[in-house]
Amino acid sequence: MRPRLAICLALVLAGTEPANGTRADEAAASSVESCTTIESPAERLGCYDHFLRHPAAASKPASSTQTTAPAATAVATPPASPEDAFGFYAAEHPAIQTTPLKSLTAKVADFVIDSSGHQTLTLDNGQSWRLYGADELLARGNSITINRAVFGSFILKTPSGRTYRATRLH
Repeated sequence: MRPRLAICLALVLAGTEPANGTRADEAAASSVESCTTIESPAERLGCYDHFLRHPAAASKPASSTQTTAPAATAVATPPASPEDAFGFYAAEHPAIQTTPLKSLTAKVADFVIDSSGHQTLTLDNGQSWRLYGADELLARGNSITINRAVFGSFILKTPSGRTYRATRLH
């Protein structure tokens, strides 16, 4: 009995149907909730897999024979400049490798300090950065420098010479 279960499970995971047509989930299931009534673990898993691969099938009745094309994956557009990509891992590590900036210099447009003592800066280029600490001497219009550090972290240096760990938010 166990070898048959293992074969059915292997066929379900491989995405093929057994020759005797025991996958009742594709023939009778009209919604994801109907998967809960299937007693065989392999067939129940196959039912859930079917709805994960074809999410439109969960909202259509079982008698519908339309097939939908798989949704195209969204391709991220490359940032306009290296300055726009600075601090965003996905933008700095695209499929086609670009040379990331080592540092960024910008002016502070605005800042707020939250209740936990972290300061969030909005720069003149539109980027938002959170400091792990707060600099009481930092003011609007000050020029700051953000340098790349180890393990994907960033160090922000203020005009007074203080340094803070920083994380880019936007």
